[in-house]
Amino acid sequence: MPVLYSLSELAATFIEGLTALFVAGSLCVPKIERKKYILVTVLSGIAYTALITLLNERESFSFVTLIVAIIFTFFMLLFISEGDIIRKVTSSMVTWFFIVAIDYVFTYSLMMIVGRSLDISKGFAIIMNPGTTRVIFILTDKLLQVLVFILCRKLYPKL
Repeated sequence: MPVLYSLSELAATFIEGLTALFVAGSLCVPKIERKKYILVTVLSGIAYTALITLLNERESFSFVTLIVAIIFTFFMLLFISEGDIIRKVTSSMVTWFFIVAIDYVFTYSLMMIVGRSLDISKGFAIIMNPGTTRVIFILTDKLLQVLVFILCRKLYPKL
């Protein structure tokens, strides 16, 4: 189970990073052809996963990790998209704002359901404990994020 748990954590981080990179990138105008754009974005997702995994070794969650994720996304946009700096910064920040918002709503809702209480500490203990429940939780959470962004993709040009 420890291997499955570790792989699911890596998969969740990769899915989250890839989602952020593609969404932020879609809010900007690409300056490279589509195949290269996809390749660079996937490779950036792998680099993002490695970076965040290293940061998570020190602490399971911190605001430093979120700031690093925003900065990483911004730097990736510098290389793959056209446009001004303001657009790239805004795209990075807005994308991560929505990822974190979706994550919090889903997580807190699930913690109340799993813990059977408005006191989220019981649910938090269950969800954060490495095991089957955590694996199901993190993969469901990340797939929900992907689904929300796929359903909203027609709104990106309006943003």
